[in-house]
Amino acid sequence: IFSKINVAVVEDGTYQIQSSLTGKNLGVANNGLYIGASIVQMTSADANNQKWHLENSLDGKVRLVSVSSGKVLDLNVSNGKYVQWEDAANENQRWYIEKVGDSYYIRNHVNHSAMGIRDNAMADGDYVISMDFNANAENQKWKFIETEAHEEINLLEEGKYTIGNGSQVVDIYDTGYGDGVQAITYKATSQNNQLFSFEKQEDGNYKITAV
Repeated sequence: IFSKINVAVVEDGTYQIQSSLTGKNLGVANNGLYIGASIVQMTSADANNQKWHLENSLDGKVRLVSVSSGKVLDLNVSNGKYVQWEDAANENQRWYIEKVGDSYYIRNHVNHSAMGIRDNAMADGDYVISMDFNANAENQKWKFIETEAHEEINLLEEGKYTIGNGSQVVDIYDTGYGDGVQAITYKATSQNNQLFSFEKQEDGNYKITAV
């Protein structure tokens, strides 16, 4: 029995996906960890939110997974923008890659559109959008640069902390309970008005509450 298997254009691995036009990387805006975070171009850096795990399947479809969030590259078909999303194995979350010279086109399985830089924009934070495929368009060409994912360690666990330099810490002035109470720096003691509760949020930031 013979089975036809599609040959990978780009091998499985971890890559920075870099615009051939601007030299900037495909990244998750603001290092967002939540679904719906925008995908934009960023000045190239060795950061996990600019790195993607590329996974080929036997049917030729490619899955691109953000190293920082573990969410897949997703095309919002209604507005043509790219976001990250939980993997539902939908066609708009799957890609096929075509080689052109030393670059590649990245096209979506749902409508065969090409991923490109909006209006050839050069600035950081410019959205990556869906475009009608144009084999001559430089803003639709990308490079896959092999890289390694860094282990990201959360150094700050949830809990209660003082904020300061050891001997001087942030203090809620006069242990006020109302809105608008001033925070000052004061000699460190064991008072609760110098303690702050840190709670990690879904987007990776912290909610800080005065104890």
